[in-house]
Amino acid sequence: MFGRVVRLLRRALRPVGRILVVPARWLAHLVMLPVDVAFLFFDVLVVNLKKTRLFVNDCRGKDSYIGGVCPPARKYTNRFLFRLVCPEMGSGPHGVGAVCRAGEGVRFHLIRGACVALVIGAVTFGVYWAGVRYWPTPGGRLPDAEKIQRLFAERVREGDAALAQQDYKRARTLYLRALTLRGTDRELRYKIGVCAAELGDADVALAYFMGAVEGEAPYLPALNTVALRFYERGDIGMAGAFASRAVEAGGADAQTHAILADRYVWMDRAEDAAAQMELAQSKGATGEVLTVARAHLLMLQKDLEGAEALLEAIPEDSPLTPLAGLYRLDVLWHAGRREEAIEQFQAVAGKFSNLPWLALVLVDSEFKAGQRRQATAVAQQVAKRFADSPFARLDLAKTLSRNGEDGLALEVLDGCEQEKALRVPAAVLAGEIYLRRGLPYLAAEQSERALIAGPTDQTALMLAARVALQSGEPEQAVRHLRQVLDGAPERAETWFLLATAQKTTRDFDGAVASLQKACELQPNAGQFRLELGLALIGAGKPEQAREQLLKAAELTPRPVVPYTHLGVLAQQAGDNALAREYYGKAIQAAPERATIAANNLAELLLHADEDIPLALAFAYSA
Repeated sequence: MFGRVVRLLRRALRPVGRILVVPARWLAHLVMLPVDVAFLFFDVLVVNLKKTRLFVNDCRGKDSYIGGVCPPARKYTNRFLFRLVCPEMGSGPHGVGAVCRAGEGVRFHLIRGACVALVIGAVTFGVYWAGVRYWPTPGGRLPDAEKIQRLFAERVREGDAALAQQDYKRARTLYLRALTLRGTDRELRYKIGVCAAELGDADVALAYFMGAVEGEAPYLPALNTVALRFYERGDIGMAGAFASRAVEAGGADAQTHAILADRYVWMDRAEDAAAQMELAQSKGATGEVLTVARAHLLMLQKDLEGAEALLEAIPEDSPLTPLAGLYRLDVLWHAGRREEAIEQFQAVAGKFSNLPWLALVLVDSEFKAGQRRQATAVAQQVAKRFADSPFARLDLAKTLSRNGEDGLALEVLDGCEQEKALRVPAAVLAGEIYLRRGLPYLAAEQSERALIAGPTDQTALMLAARVALQSGEPEQAVRHLRQVLDGAPERAETWFLLATAQKTTRDFDGAVASLQKACELQPNAGQFRLELGLALIGAGKPEQAREQLLKAAELTPRPVVPYTHLGVLAQQAGDNALAREYYGKAIQAAPERATIAANNLAELLLHADEDIPLALAFAYSA
């Protein structure tokens, strides 16, 4: 029966043997090995107890025995294994047929069989133990949870000790072994990244840091580290995204606030950048990250000398030297020092061969130099080169939009919304472009996408308010702007836009209150004073309106509109002489724009029958 089983196994294993280049009969013997060992021990025990002579059957299954009974298991014993245990049994008339006298050599063969069994058992157990210890799989037999936890804690403890002794290679090895027991441990991935960074494997370190921040519950120190790594590489978009996540999670350190401030500078959000910089300084931020971010903020605030002084303080061996050189390039360009800017560009280009922000500076510089065609060609090349970097493409689209290339900006924006962190800013930028082009229905689609991705995002709410105003829905605009002011009440532009919406709904008292708040935040803004004066006129307060219009005339470079409205107020009050004076000042400030003032002055002169030729001259000029 067992011979038949072996033959069937041999036939079934023949294809496997062909693949492994192993004879099928050997595979069959290996499969039957446990059964053979069991029958062999049974045979040896029976021979030893019965004191019989033992004849081994040949391949035809014939048995011979002398002076005793051959045990039933005898004929099933595998010849291969029996030869392995009793090698001195030679060939006989029945094939194998060697004779072993009763009790002669039985003990020796019993010991040899036991040794073979022990070796096989030891190898099997060793493989099993090694598999459980080093390669645990969900499908295999794992030790219990307590054993895994104990082994994990032991390896982490040994790794921490090695890390404290600055033996980073051994620490990384121990942490990797621990990671095989708990592959989702984010803190462990962070520690492996630290070891890799100390060993000089920057890319491997960043990969493990990224693994520590993925998912819904990131390891907070890793968020700060990832933001810093991307910042050192010059990828401000990725650095700002992770810094924003750290701030939202409540685990941002001082450097992370400074990085987020720098990202807001790139987005032209000066107030948010200043707020983050204050948080960084309140947490005691020092060092090169704070210096570079502060310099970039000073650039946005037009303090180029202060920015250059800070950037020159960055040492040459700092990892932020290339980024500081890039900002210094921008400072030199805006200061009109073109030759120095070109030298600085050549120095930075060697260090930042693949930096997208350098390419953006190039595009912006070409636009400022008046080379629009060349700037557009460079922008298209940049878009192709950084097709896999949505953050770089978003900033490129902002640069193009800022320089009047809205069509190309929309092409570059295509696909940026696939990145989750960019859904809101990409939709907001596209919506603003459509508003400028006079396409409110397309802007409304982008506004809806932005609100879906970020229902409380201030930029999305501002876009929705502008779309509502242009679509003739001022009440909805007021609701959106109220939401914005609940989160950021210190934005003068938001109060100004709210006043515009309130005037559209004929709520002049509300508009006056909003404009007064805007003037408190920016007292030197002539446009705010002008709109406040007009709102006071609508609210029926001409004296207060005259006071605000006079302040607006002082703060406006070419005060045509304030003086025109002052002339109208004086004319309504019956003071034609004062009205003529104000109209004259409006015409003197900008004759080509003072059409209404010229018409009103001509009408005054005609009605008063004074200087009719001069009145006609004013009428013709209008």
